[in-house]
Amino acid sequence: VDNTNNNNNDTSNNNNNNNNTTNSSSKTSEMVLPADPAIGLVSTKISVDEETGVTTEIMEVSPQKIGAIIGTKGAIIAEIQIRSQCKVLVDQNMPPGVNRTITMIGSDAQVKSAADIVKLILAHGPTAIHINTQTGDQLLNTEMDCPQPLVGRIIGGNGGTIRELQTRSGAKIQINQDFPDGVPRKVQITGTSQAIKIATELIQYVLD
Repeated sequence: VDNTNNNNNDTSNNNNNNNNTTNSSSKTSEMVLPADPAIGLVSTKISVDEETGVTTEIMEVSPQKIGAIIGTKGAIIAEIQIRSQCKVLVDQNMPPGVNRTITMIGSDAQVKSAADIVKLILAHGPTAIHINTQTGDQLLNTEMDCPQPLVGRIIGGNGGTIRELQTRSGAKIQINQDFPDGVPRKVQITGTSQAIKIATELIQYVLD
């Protein structure tokens, strides 16, 4: 009789364990979206943690397109994160020619915003997310200090970085270097409040 009771208890415990496993696995819902080969989007998988509400979207992208998402020194991916408030990661640890993955993590709205920006860039290039300062909004001016040794990071080779920062933000960016050695330079930013906000954050990202 004792053995029978033990067997019943074991069966009951196994059932409970199975139920726990089922409940645990049901807490994450997943969805696969159609690919869009025309823009280099190979696949999209979305998962939602039903306990935390955190959404994760993983895009598989053609390696020829990933540079446009990252940008010079990460300027484009930084802007995507600033605009969407979503964490965006690119896995570049792949052999040449192999598709790359872009992982976006945040709330449903944040992930959707980031994914929309990524798809816009894939379809039309990074200039598609350019913020036009000629919107009728008041143009403002602000300045940032930049340590003299770091000025080159903002300017970039042949001025490539500063041009990209202006394109990405829509703000005009100039560097006043008319100071003695060792004195921080002044980064002068002109644009709408939104353009200045993005330019300031992008410049800080480059400096960091």
